Amino acid sequence: MPFETREIRLFGNFAILDDGQLSPLLSNAKGCALLVYLIVNGMPVKRQYLADLLWDAVTTKQALGSLRRTLHKMRPLVPSLHITRDYVSYQPDELTKIDLINLKRVIMSEDIEEIITLNRGDFLADFYLDSSPRYMEWVRSQQVVWQTNIHTTFERIFYHATTQEDWSTASNIARRWFILSPYNEIVLRHLMTSLAHNGNMTEAQLVFDTYANRLLREEHTQPEPETLALHEQIF
Repeated sequence: MPFETREIRLFGNFAILDDGQLSPLLSNAKGCALLVYLIVNGMPVKRQYLADLLWDAVTTKQALGSLRRTLHKMRPLVPSLHITRDYVSYQPDELTKIDLINLKRVIMSEDIEEIITLNRGDFLADFYLDSSPRYMEWVRSQQVVWQTNIHTTFERIFYHATTQEDWSTASNIARRWFILSPYNEIVLRHLMTSLAHNGNMTEAQLVFDTYANRLLREEHTQPEPETLALHEQIF
């Protein structure tokens, strides 16, 4: 075993850490991309599909050759990689910690603090393969999927609190939601509304002013009409 513990971070800056140090696997960009796809998919994948996904080769035969060489390099560095003649799969062992797997769990349990801790940024935010357009299209689709999953989770918890008129809980949820979506004005309006209902008028004004000033400074524009109307209604 080349390591005692491994951590794989797919959200924010991509990283693979072996015993707390950068893994030698990181020097193999296509190998990393392949591992990520197998983690997300969670099932055996046909070699031909992986080859066509990762290599923009003239023929499938050439792509399969590139895949075979990549798998050969990966095998000693990824003990849980399972390779057959037709399929490739990956099932992490107990030594490996993967943020995506943990994020799935905390989304199901609606653990807001853990969601924020694990969601360091977009899925593969800094990972790019110039020679693999199909793979990068898949990455962008996954970014949308995870943004939607997290947004939907916060929305569900927030609305549950508001239906109970628990404005203290609602405002706490909205604060954390806005940390993850600092340019989403729907979330901003939820935060302002819940703060106002909870009697935190000073904080509601501060949240609005901070956002409006940032928007003016960075984009030379002002908040959406709905946000301005809500501000007028509250104050």
